[in-house]
Amino acid sequence: MKVAFQKYELNMEKSDDLISSRNFKFWFDFFPDAYKHTRGATRTKFLQKKFDEMQVIKMVESASKSEKADVKKMGDSVALELMKEWTKLKPIKTPEEVTGLSKLFGELYGPIYTKALAEAAKKADKSHVKLPRTASNL
Repeated sequence: MKVAFQKYELNMEKSDDLISSRNFKFWFDFFPDAYKHTRGATRTKFLQKKFDEMQVIKMVESASKSEKADVKKMGDSVALELMKEWTKLKPIKTPEEVTGLSKLFGELYGPIYTKALAEAAKKADKSHVKLPRTASNL
């Protein structure tokens, strides 16, 4: 993926204004096709290998303020990927932790967190095997 960043002349040394970079959209659109057979590969995971979580959050916050619809859309997509990844952590990131990182993300994360907990509870209910009632287990 570094090759694609180099091909599109994207600066991996600075996170500032990366999403609003003219060539970021090419890389952003290229990623799903290039990595469709790589299990678990996401744009966000790639970005987090180069930038820390706070830098990625700041990129997204910056994109959310953009007047360009495509920049805003890419920022929203990266934000959603990041928040979905947080729900897969063990232990799961809480809304309070996320709000500590970013008020904007804290507001957006609440419903995603609630949905993830509901899905986890549903899975847990399905995985419990109930024993048939017999004289030995009454």
